[in-house]
Amino acid sequence: FKAMIKRLCFFDFDYTLARTAECIWIRSPRGTRKIHNNWYRLIDPIQYNVLKLGDDEFLDEFSFVEFDEVNINKAMPIPTTLMMLRTFLEKYENKVIVITARKQIVEEHVRQFLKLNNIPKIDKIKFIGCDSSAAITKWDHVESLANEFSPEEIFMFDDSEKVINLFEKN
Repeated sequence: FKAMIKRLCFFDFDYTLARTAECIWIRSPRGTRKIHNNWYRLIDPIQYNVLKLGDDEFLDEFSFVEFDEVNINKAMPIPTTLMMLRTFLEKYENKVIVITARKQIVEEHVRQFLKLNNIPKIDKIKFIGCDSSAAITKWDHVESLANEFSPEEIFMFDDSEKVINLFEKN
C-alpha cells in the first residue's frame, strides 16, 4: 500500500539548497593548480552550468574529486529554497526528494547539512545521487518516480539552466 502522493518535490543541492565550496577542476594550459604534471583551473558549479570548454581544455578523472564529500563547515544555506523544502515536508501528501549530480556517497553529508539548518523530518526525504551532471539523468529519475507515484503535480527546484530547459520542454 502506497500513501497517496499528490506532489513530488525535487530539490537540487549545490546552489539550490546550499552555496557549496567544492570546485570543478578543468584541465587547462591556463590553469593555476598542478596535479601530476597537469595544470587545472578551478570553477564553481554556477560557472560549470554555463561552461564552454576551450579547444585545449577538458574534464578528466580529477575534475569532480572534490564532490565526493560536502564541506559542511563552508556550505552556506540558501534560506528561500530551504524554507520551501520545509513547507513541502509539512504535508504528508508531498514526497520530497533531494536530487544531486553528486554521487550517492554524499547522502549523509547532505542530511547533516539539512539537520544543521533545522530541517525537520529529514528521514522523510528521499536522496538521489545521480553521479552525473547530465540533465537527462535527473529527468530519468523524476520520470521513474512520477510513474511510480502518479502525482498531480511535480515541482523541480534547480539552478542548472540545462535541467530547467529540459523540464520546461517535457
